[in-house]
Amino acid sequence: MLSLIPLPLTLSGCEPTSTTGAVYCTVIADFAYADKARKNIVAPAHFRCDPPGATTFDLALALEKQQPDGSWQRVKAESWQLRNAETTSDTPRESRMRSFLAACADGVFRTAVSARWTGGGVTRTRAMQTRGTKNPCSGRLGVNR
Repeated sequence: MLSLIPLPLTLSGCEPTSTTGAVYCTVIADFAYADKARKNIVAPAHFRCDPPGATTFDLALALEKQQPDGSWQRVKAESWQLRNAETTSDTPRESRMRSFLAACADGVFRTAVSARWTGGGVTRTRAMQTRGTKNPCSGRLGVNR
């Protein structure tokens, strides 16, 4: 015979929390794409940290082009410094996105992002890049796999 025992249920919402005091951040490189005029490649990334946010948050974003030998060469890069609530979901998503423009060109391009942040006395880093996108300004979706 199976009997059900009621258990207390606690819902904690969707915000991840840390039990160590360290602040956890998510940093994502998004695929390079063409702007509406198809004159520039947009290199985007977005991020979000647990409340109360990172005490310091350094974000570096780069657009890279694949070379004939398969290596990647930086075309352009920019960086930003943010702090505290600027990094949390309390700030609108649009404010937690960064991007820049580079002139359209033929080739395979990818977005690379790296971040270093401190929160709760702990410093963490994260880096990632997308797969390459072939000729982002051509008007065709061309993600290389």
